[in-house]
Amino acid sequence: MKIKLNNLFVIFGCSHSGTNLLWNIVQSHPDIITIKMEYNQLLYKKDTNFLFRLILFFNYYFGVKVPLANKLIEKNLINLSTKYTLKDKYNSYKKPHIKYKKKDFEENINLVIKITYHPTRSFFFNYFKKKNSFNYINQLKNFKNLKIIFIAKSKKEQVDSWNRRSNQKDLNSRFFEYFHKNKKFIKNNFNSIELRAKDITKKPFHIQKKIFSFLKILPTSLNYLRIKIKSHKKNLIPKNKNKKIWLNQKNFRKYIL
Repeated sequence: MKIKLNNLFVIFGCSHSGTNLLWNIVQSHPDIITIKMEYNQLLYKKDTNFLFRLILFFNYYFGVKVPLANKLIEKNLINLSTKYTLKDKYNSYKKPHIKYKKKDFEENINLVIKITYHPTRSFFFNYFKKKNSFNYINQLKNFKNLKIIFIAKSKKEQVDSWNRRSNQKDLNSRFFEYFHKNKKFIKNNFNSIELRAKDITKKPFHIQKKIFSFLKILPTSLNYLRIKIKSHKKNLIPKNKNKKIWLNQKNFRKYIL
């Protein structure tokens, strides 16, 4: 059976803005699968197809949109998603604790990927448009049914978050302004929705309804979300400390916040 990409969903936001939590929420849907790592990391993985990595390199650092590359990108994304999912001992995307078999895959799949915008101190990356993650989205522009989910933080919240991890206040501020400028362009030219970072942590079950309605994926409401436990909360569930667990509305705040 030849598997095709029916929908491509992109979660996009600054680093340390809640992209991982949102990624987990979207992955909880039984009809959405993903690749093991964020899209940015594929460039540095040696087991990724060489031509695919070459496209990512020129696209990411130089903003070169490689013509006719979408078929190769689609093929590699499908291979990575099915390879990762089939490697798992249990099928955690449809029903927990039921073993995966290749025939379980639909002919047309819905794939979600995560692209994160990172600031950098490197002169080389600054010269080439500040390590531009937006170039990835421009390359994916011609994909059928491409939908983008933005995560928004105020300038003060985002820059303060970056400043806690690196001592480059002026540069971080300029990076955010650059991010905001490009975000406006993508919102005007792509099918997208913007979510507030605060709402993702405070109202995850409300947010998931909003997301799945925008993506037009049924069901639009789930009773459980499969979330990775925060490191400082792992002692609450020692048996699953390195895994994701299914949480309902009652125990979400206990394990996540």
